[in-house]
Parts: sequence; C-alpha cells; structure tokens
Amino acid sequence: MSEVKQIDFSNFPKEIASAQIEGKVFLRDNINSHESYLPVVNKMPSPVQLKMSVIFICMRGIMDININLQHYQLTANHVATLTATSFMQITNVSNDFQGYMIAIEKDFLDYSQDFRIGLALINQNKEYPVAPLSESNMQDLIEIYAMMKRKLNEKGFKYKEQVAKNYLNILRYNGLQAIVEYLGKSRPLITNHKEDMLYQFISIVRSNYKSERQMSFYSTQMGVTPKYLSTVIKEISGKNATDWINEYVILEAKTLLKNSDLQIKAICHELNFSSVSVFSKYFKLNTGMTPKEYRNS
Repeated sequence: MSEVKQIDFSNFPKEIASAQIEGKVFLRDNINSHESYLPVVNKMPSPVQLKMSVIFICMRGIMDININLQHYQLTANHVATLTATSFMQITNVSNDFQGYMIAIEKDFLDYSQDFRIGLALINQNKEYPVAPLSESNMQDLIEIYAMMKRKLNEKGFKYKEQVAKNYLNILRYNGLQAIVEYLGKSRPLITNHKEDMLYQFISIVRSNYKSERQMSFYSTQMGVTPKYLSTVIKEISGKNATDWINEYVILEAKTLLKNSDLQIKAICHELNFSSVSVFSKYFKLNTGMTPKEYRNS
C-alpha cells in the first residue's frame, strides 16, 4: 500500500443491471436479489478517498464504517452521507445486510442558485454523516430511489440527467428535514450574503486545500480582501477561516500517515509543504504530535 486509493466512477461496474448515467450517477441495491451489494462495499483493509458523493441506505443488517477516521455503525433505517473528498473505510458488513447505494458526481447538482441549501448540507454531513430516518422518511426515500432507478433503466428515455437531478433534489430536501427531526429542533437555513460567502469559501477549500493554505488565494477567488473574508468566516461559523483549511489538510495528513507506507517526505510533497521541517511544525501545531509520533501512536 503506497498511498490512499481514490474511488471514482471507474470503480463501479458498467453492467446493465446497475442503473446509472455514466460518470455522473450510479445506483445499486441488493433488495430483490441475492447478488453481492457492490464490490466497493466489501470490507476494506484501509481507507479510500471518494471523488464523488456517496449515500448508503441500510434496510437490514449492519455496516461498520469509518468516515474521516471516525467510526459509525449503519443499521436498519439509517443513512450515511459522504461528500466528495471524504475518507471512507468499511470495516464490517453483516451477511444479512440489505441496502441501497447512490453515487453522485461532485458537480452534478448545482448549488450556485441556492448556496443556503449547499451550506446546510455541508454542515449536516460534517456533523451527522450517519443518521436515523423515521419510517415515513425511509419510505419516501425508497420510493424516490425506485422511481429514479426505473427512469435510468428505461431504454430510449432522453431526459435521464434532468430527471435524476430532480429526484436527487427531492432527496436532499428530505435529508435536511430528517436531520431537523433527528435533532428535535429546527435549524434555520442560511438567510444572508455572509452565509453564502461561507458556503463558497468551504467549496473552494475542498477543491484546493492540498495546494493552497494562504487566505490571499481564497480571498482573490472570491473577490474580497483577506481581512474581510476572515472576519465573515469567523462571524458566521464561529471558527477561523484558517481552521477550516487546516481541518482538511490535517485529515488528509493523518490518513496518509496511518494508512499508507509513503515516507513523510512524500506526504510533505503531496500536501505541498516546502520541507519536512515545515510540515512537522504545522502538523504538531494542529495535533500536538509530530508526524512520526502520530504514525507510531
């Protein structure tokens, strides 16, 4: 194992039995058959990094899954939502596991007209990547999945992308409602320009954290000054903008240190640090340990 494997649509079978829009949407389940759920859902000896968003829906049985190095257990009527760039490791799948999987290309759904929903989903998936659904929400999800699968498998149907986007939009709103019910309280969605800026900032960070850690890069991308951007991010999220960047960098560094045999120098290069010394100081400042100490812990 030299590095953390990345999972993209090329890892999924292109057989007719799997409803899909090649490279954009992939659906698979084992509800009405005895076939294996999906090769990627087998136990994994080490984490993989997703290059698309993935939703797992459990109807029966158990799936033990590590999401961004945190352990979760998926049981009946539970849903796991993983965003692109997430690290995933499935450590156990019970023999009686039955469920659904939906994979979505990271840019397939457009949030440019509704940053509020995009940010709400990012926060939801970060805080609660696995959550239970009520019986009614689960039934809605299954029905939407079944309708989407049927349209994607319909020969000669010309509007598969448009239909898939509409069904997936229904799913995301239902997902937000499920989290509200799970928490037992309503969380208002984003309502102003500053909160839109937070969503844009996080989206840019997720695409650039490996190579860019300076606020000047992100402020230039967003057309504001570094000071203003830092002030807004702190005001809206309660965290410094640099903390958001550091979280993504440190998560990848930890994953590579624990789950690859890459030398620290190679990890340093992968994450665009100028030297091992600079990387070590950065890592220790954010974790309290040097990279070597963390690898050996």
